[in-house]
Amino acid sequence: MKGLFQVRENCRLNNKVAFTLVEILIASGLLALFITGTFTLYRSGSKHFIVGSWRAEEQKIIQTLSSVLSKDLSQASSDLFSISADGNCNSLLNTPIYINKKMYSKDSTPKFMNVSENKWQCLLAFSVSHPHIEASVFNSETIGTWSGITLWGKEGKIRYQRTANPEAFSSEPSNLPATIIGFPSAPMLASGQRFNPNPNNNRTHTYKTSIEEIAVIAKGENTEAPDSLEFIIKSIRRENDKKTESEVTQNILVKLASQTATIEF
Repeated sequence: MKGLFQVRENCRLNNKVAFTLVEILIASGLLALFITGTFTLYRSGSKHFIVGSWRAEEQKIIQTLSSVLSKDLSQASSDLFSISADGNCNSLLNTPIYINKKMYSKDSTPKFMNVSENKWQCLLAFSVSHPHIEASVFNSETIGTWSGITLWGKEGKIRYQRTANPEAFSSEPSNLPATIIGFPSAPMLASGQRFNPNPNNNRTHTYKTSIEEIAVIAKGENTEAPDSLEFIIKSIRRENDKKTESEVTQNILVKLASQTATIEF
């Protein structure tokens, strides 16, 4: 009897050991699936977090740029005016808004200009001025003021400059295209002249963005002197200098002063 009991006991032990190995294998498989799923979920969540953070930061930077650009463009002057003592308004120099023809459209179809190239490209240039007013029996002479604004693109970055120095306006960060001629020369702004440089709002800032393309559409009945300009800005996220599928498009409508002319270059 004792021998038989020992045999049965050994069988039970062997069966117990075999069953435990099966449990271990199943548990190992489930653990592996759990770890794989958790890692996949982590990677997916991490990617969404990175893309979401990029979108938020990109929109924030472009909104900051848009605020500055909108304010200055709304004050853009189509001419340097001198108002005579009898009240007549005389144009001394045409100063239209110059817009790169690669991105400017006067109909509803946008034309996109690539700004990711490895060289500075001028996007637009314009002037902000206040008129000269001759002395009269009612008031003393008021000297006019001028400052110039340029917008440049390179490798997705946008360089914004407002300066009261005509030489800096025409040469930084590169020479303006030869067709942009509507701005005063340095002698015209010299002491004793009817206009002086206005350095109060001078600024130069490079916005580090991921902008790929920009389009500008003229809005209004008269597209030669539009009521407003619509900017369409496309940004694409990059990893290791390679484009990803993540992108964001922002539309900005900028009001212009009445009768402000635009010219393509």
